[in-house]
Amino acid sequence: MIRTWQAAWILKLLRLQLGSNNGRILTRCTENGGKICGKPFAPHGRKVNRRDDSPSEGATVRALIIDDSKAMRSILGRMLRGLDFEVVEAANGREALERLQGLGKIDIALVDWNMPEMNGFDFVRAVRADHIYDGVLLMMVTTETEMENVVRALAAGANEYVMKPFTQEVILEKLQIFGMAGS
Repeated sequence: MIRTWQAAWILKLLRLQLGSNNGRILTRCTENGGKICGKPFAPHGRKVNRRDDSPSEGATVRALIIDDSKAMRSILGRMLRGLDFEVVEAANGREALERLQGLGKIDIALVDWNMPEMNGFDFVRAVRADHIYDGVLLMMVTTETEMENVVRALAAGANEYVMKPFTQEVILEKLQIFGMAGS
């Protein structure tokens, strides 16, 4: 089993690799005679760890927190409200999809994996299947620490992955990556 620090290290290396190669993973290309070439790594054509339409100065960021634990929604909500985010909550993926349809603009969703009715992974897949939500950033915040699940979530369209337990600094760092929080 991959430990939390190992997964964080792998994600950091991946971000460094992507940043230094214009969002491309260097790999051997079969169509190029086995030479090294850059393959884009942006699920569904999305930019990785970057926000082109970051909220302008003074604009309100709207966040959707999706977790079946009321305590976790409260903790994350308090963190985000402290950054002047507008916070909306949902207890599962199905409820979150209903919130998305009813609210209009959501900038970021913080998504737990293990929830009743519709889990976070299925929520990510559903959101990424509908191009109306292409601008929504998705951050998994979950106890799922298996590297296979991290890879699955990122491949399905999650932009970031945070493993529980986490600190406020970790959430802030991820929001800074997105251009949604000051440094």
